[in-house]
Amino acid sequence: MGGLLERAAELEVLRSAVRGARECRGSVVVIAGEMGIGKSGVVRAFVRETEARVLVGHCDDLVTPRAFGALRDAVKGTGGPLESALDTADVFGAVLAELATPTVLVIEDLQWADDATLDVLGYLARRISELPAVLVLTIGDGPSTERLHRSCGAAAAAPTTQLQLAPLSVNAVSTLAAGTSWDGAELHALTGGIPFYVTETLAARDEVVARVVLSRTMRLSDRARNALERLSVVPGPIGLALAERLLGEDFPALHEAEEHGILEVRHDGLAFRHEVVRRAVESLVPRLRHRFLHRDAHALLSTSDSAPSGLTSRQNDVLALLAEGLTNAEIADRLVLSVRTVDHHVSAVLTKLGVTSRRQAAAIARNRVPSHAC
Repeated sequence: MGGLLERAAELEVLRSAVRGARECRGSVVVIAGEMGIGKSGVVRAFVRETEARVLVGHCDDLVTPRAFGALRDAVKGTGGPLESALDTADVFGAVLAELATPTVLVIEDLQWADDATLDVLGYLARRISELPAVLVLTIGDGPSTERLHRSCGAAAAAPTTQLQLAPLSVNAVSTLAAGTSWDGAELHALTGGIPFYVTETLAARDEVVARVVLSRTMRLSDRARNALERLSVVPGPIGLALAERLLGEDFPALHEAEEHGILEVRHDGLAFRHEVVRRAVESLVPRLRHRFLHRDAHALLSTSDSAPSGLTSRQNDVLALLAEGLTNAEIADRLVLSVRTVDHHVSAVLTKLGVTSRRQAAAIARNRVPSHAC
């Protein structure tokens, strides 16, 4: 990536907060957004440019989180009052003493914070307006706990700026894709403009995306993961009623995937939030199981009036060239796309049309149906 794109306004908010802190007008800045949206990227860019003292701690997604885990990371090696107090009962007073000199305290991934850290941060937030300090909190996807809500409520009572990071625009993604075989609009449609997915896709590191997606799905119950795998063979949105028929008793478990930001409910049905995530989940399904799941989905969709939404403009282009008998490589050359992108489009076309072969798809494009599938 040649630089941090479309985040200038967020960086200026952080700079302004530091200027206020120098005048003893402390504040809280909350940077929120889904996994991969670039919260840490904004923090890193700010840390590189600022002359302020910065302490950074990370909350870990652990079954049993470390007490004061992020705070321990932030002050490790400082020799200050907070580092000395973390194993005593005087943590609350020590955090105020630590921030009595101009400081930016960054706590990343607050959604995974342990209860002790949340208590201290809530205590700090209620008093930060009188300190020469900025408290920066990043919050990603994940089920919200009552204690997290309470901590965020304490931050809201302080001078607080909420930054909700937006996905990159098509123009920004096109800038990143310049000089590659990717079409910017196609890459944006695949990744939803999420910086992490954009950069990893450009680097052809599909396995990295798959590992990240796997780590997210492992937080779900067995029934939720099973439901996600079943949905992954269906490109595009699927109606709620149809999804319930496809998933059966596992359907209610999907609320977990929605809470973790993997799925979303749209006006046209249920869908993976990003196509690249759907493909990653699908790639993790064992081949034989994938065959059975595809068969089940095809059987249901082919007899339903509520099939997923129609082909995109690009998929219609691909379908037209399939009808001409072109190979994927020839289609890629004609449309100036990568062969990998065409492979994905062909797979989506077959599923959306409810067919299993290129010949059947081509026949539909020519307005005739073959007497048998090959």
